[in-house]
Amino acid sequence: MCLFQYCVADLKYRTRKERANELIAITHLDLRGELRATMRKNFYPGG
Repeated sequence: MCLFQYCVADLKYRTRKERANELIAITHLDLRGELRATMRKNFYPGG
Protein backbone atom coordinates (compact mmCIF):
# COMPACT_ATOMS: atom_id res chain seq x y z
CA MET A 1 0.00 0.00 0.00
CA CYS A 2 1.27 3.44 -0.88
CA LEU A 3 0.00 6.39 1.13
CA PHE A 4 0.17 9.99 -0.01
CA GLN A 5 -1.10 13.11 1.67
CA TYR A 6 -4.72 12.66 0.53
CA CYS A 7 -4.71 9.42 -1.48
CA VAL A 8 -4.10 5.70 -1.15
CA ALA A 9 -2.95 3.25 -3.81
CA ASP A 10 -3.27 -0.45 -3.04
CA LEU A 11 -0.29 -1.98 -4.86
CA LYS A 12 -0.19 -5.41 -3.25
CA TYR A 13 -0.56 -8.31 -5.71
CA ARG A 14 -0.61 -5.95 -8.71
CA THR A 15 1.48 -6.28 -11.86
CA ARG A 16 4.02 -3.58 -12.73
CA LYS A 17 1.59 -2.05 -15.24
CA GLU A 18 -1.27 -2.07 -12.75
CA ARG A 19 0.97 -0.47 -10.11
CA ALA A 20 2.00 2.25 -12.55
CA ASN A 21 -1.66 2.94 -13.40
CA GLU A 22 -2.63 3.06 -9.71
CA LEU A 23 0.11 5.58 -8.93
CA ILE A 24 -0.69 7.69 -11.99
CA ALA A 25 -4.36 7.77 -10.97
CA ILE A 26 -3.52 9.53 -7.70
CA THR A 27 -0.92 11.98 -8.97
CA HIS A 28 -1.59 15.64 -9.69
CA LEU A 29 -3.54 16.26 -12.89
CA ASP A 30 -0.69 18.30 -14.38
CA LEU A 31 1.65 15.30 -14.24
CA ARG A 32 -0.61 12.49 -15.44
CA GLY A 33 -0.09 13.03 -19.17
CA GLU A 34 3.68 12.96 -18.85
CA LEU A 35 3.58 9.90 -16.60
CA ARG A 36 1.25 8.04 -18.97
CA ALA A 37 3.54 8.85 -21.91
CA THR A 38 6.53 7.53 -19.96
CA MET A 39 4.60 4.42 -19.01
CA ARG A 40 3.68 3.76 -22.65
CA LYS A 41 7.31 4.21 -23.66
CA ASN A 42 8.53 1.80 -20.98
CA PHE A 43 5.84 -0.89 -21.27
CA TYR A 44 5.18 -0.65 -25.02
CA PRO A 45 8.57 0.35 -26.53
CA GLY A 46 7.66 -0.67 -30.10
CA GLY A 47 4.45 1.36 -30.30
